[in-house]
Amino acid sequence: MTKVMFLLVLLPVLLLGGFTIYKSLPQIQGVLKEKNLFPQVQQLIAEQITPTSPDQNPTPEPEVFNQRSTITPTPIPPVWKNSDLIKTYLAQNIGIKSQSGKVVCAYQAFDSDTQTPASLHLFALCQEYYKSDGKIQTGSGLQTPIILKLLWKNGEFQITGYAVPGLGDKYASDTKSMFPKASSDIILSSNITPIAKDLQKQTLELSQTLVY
Repeated sequence: MTKVMFLLVLLPVLLLGGFTIYKSLPQIQGVLKEKNLFPQVQQLIAEQITPTSPDQNPTPEPEVFNQRSTITPTPIPPVWKNSDLIKTYLAQNIGIKSQSGKVVCAYQAFDSDTQTPASLHLFALCQEYYKSDGKIQTGSGLQTPIILKLLWKNGEFQITGYAVPGLGDKYASDTKSMFPKASSDIILSSNITPIAKDLQKQTLELSQTLVY
């Protein structure tokens, strides 16, 4: 009830004030014209109500990143070729489990770029192993091309991230984009089969040294 009474009192005041301003508009305009301020006020109002054109503040286009076009192949540092740090990273980040076992990874390095930011292009195989009835069994496994992003300084390195190709129809095209042609040709052909078999053998040998 109090709110209704307040609105009934306020409404006439607002109407009266608006009517007074409306009646005063000619006098206000006259003063502005006399002081030569009317054109400036008109311009100011126009600037405030005119919408900004999309061309005035264009949205920046996203950067297009093509790994093949940016990589500068350099000799692979020996410390990158058979690194326990890399194997552990692969097991923790791309390895999969289905039997609550332990994942072991091995890899074949193909290309590297030691410039900043550094990268290592490799083919990895990760295999889960677990014990059942006193025997070591194989669980889930995967093999994939992968790019590791590295910080490389004074002979030491740190892995900061990785990229893998998509699945299905994207696998071949992504691999071609990620790797130099000589490497992608091997990965996408039957030439990768003996490499994968050797990596599988390496993981099996490593599995014998684990405590289950």
